[in-house]
Amino acid sequence: MHLPRPRQISIGNRPPVHFSGGYYAYVGSALGGIEARVNRHLRNVKKRHWHIDYLLAETPVTEVIVEETETRAECAVARALDTQFKSVPNFGASDCRCSSHLFLAPDNKMLSSIIWHVFESANVKPELWKARTGNNDRDYSCQTR
Repeated sequence: MHLPRPRQISIGNRPPVHFSGGYYAYVGSALGGIEARVNRHLRNVKKRHWHIDYLLAETPVTEVIVEETETRAECAVARALDTQFKSVPNFGASDCRCSSHLFLAPDNKMLSSIIWHVFESANVKPELWKARTGNNDRDYSCQTR
């Protein structure tokens, strides 16, 4: 996701959160339904349920990198990214012990490169999914191949 300049964004009923300008990576999971989950997150019209839903309403998606596994790997990926990037405290991590599942980088190439490296070092093959614009510039879906 790309946020070109700093903003205050409300996440649910919490006080607004300060987001610095830059590129963000969110780590999530969807055992057995990754394509449906990603497409749900990318839809413009939806009930806001997760932290990421509120941020996605304010930021365009630049790319989607997916790792399909049979077990939960999101916390291991989040911990690895936490050593490389600044995180947004507690974002997307209300059901685990991670400090965050949202990470900030000043540059999309660097962010993408490190995400690929983290996935590959875990012996999984990540995929880059193409985002297709829907009826308006804020409504996307993803093609898996």
